[in-house]
Amino acid sequence: MIGRIVASRGGAPKRIIIVGDMNDPVESPYLKGFTKHRKLGMVNAVTNPTEDSAYGPDKPNPTTTAWSHRFVVDRKAEFDLFDQIWVSRDLEKAVRGSFVGRRKNKGGDASDHDPVGITLKL
Repeated sequence: MIGRIVASRGGAPKRIIIVGDMNDPVESPYLKGFTKHRKLGMVNAVTNPTEDSAYGPDKPNPTTTAWSHRFVVDRKAEFDLFDQIWVSRDLEKAVRGSFVGRRKNKGGDASDHDPVGITLKL
């Protein structure tokens, strides 16, 4: 639906940012309506984020900093980027960085997701 709404604005969009808790990882087929939409040309802006602190210890440990949701299955942790920020190609070069604020550093574990953000130079 997101892809349809943005595409209905006519032509390739200029300066579009799609943000939110997608409750699915970046590569999910349920998100392809905007992540793989040919006309939209959206780019994942949270590919190599910095963290306000390292997350520790889990088995296995995360292989990337690009995660905002941790789920334990059979005593093994799985890490996915559910909270996402996508930018149109017009904004891709304006992205100066991305970050994840680990929720345990934000006053506890009240959420099941860590907040993500990006820095833009417009």
